[in-house]
Amino acid sequence: VDPSDLDGIYETRNELSTYGKALLALTLHRLGDAERAAMVIENLSELARVDERSGSASFDHDDTTGWWAWYNDRVETNAWALRAFLAIAPEDPLCDGLMQWLVANRRGNRWHSTKDTAQVVRALSDYIRSRDELSPDYGLTVRLNGAEIHEAHVDRKSLFRTRTQVVLTGDAIADGENLLEVETAGTGSLYVTAYLTYFTKEKRIAASGNRIHVTREYHKLTP
Repeated sequence: VDPSDLDGIYETRNELSTYGKALLALTLHRLGDAERAAMVIENLSELARVDERSGSASFDHDDTTGWWAWYNDRVETNAWALRAFLAIAPEDPLCDGLMQWLVANRRGNRWHSTKDTAQVVRALSDYIRSRDELSPDYGLTVRLNGAEIHEAHVDRKSLFRTRTQVVLTGDAIADGENLLEVETAGTGSLYVTAYLTYFTKEKRIAASGNRIHVTREYHKLTP
């Protein structure tokens, strides 16, 4: 690409979709035009939607052309945005937020299509590489209500062999409030998910939820 071919696109960049801005930023970056690439990234950052509660960040897509327009797919838009930020502004907090959004919007073992799934895998691979996440070296301790329940050391050799699930049942869980602590000492990133399953004999169960809120009504049919 001749850098001068991008002059008109750069001058009218505000008319581009978020997807288009991310591609323009990456193209300028690869051509060595650091100043204009940084400006497009700055323009992009002003459009980000940050969710402080979930620690995620995302960009809306331009849906004026309908659901079939792959270049306005929200998953692909955020995957390309993450790649652009990692290449040009890897220390920007939006990198972590975009990663969180992409992971949270996975549907089972995929996202929506094979195409956007491939883009997310590429973006997350860039993220892992930029954060050197395949070379951890830390000690891991898990405590429940002050009592140690799991300990391990994670390094490059044991990364995929370390026990990754701790299951507690019955009397191991106290009635009422429980304090779960996960502590690391060393270098590297650790991702933690905790969940609780239980049953109750109450006749009326109060509604509750996290991110997804479901209301159920049960009606006993009496002959």
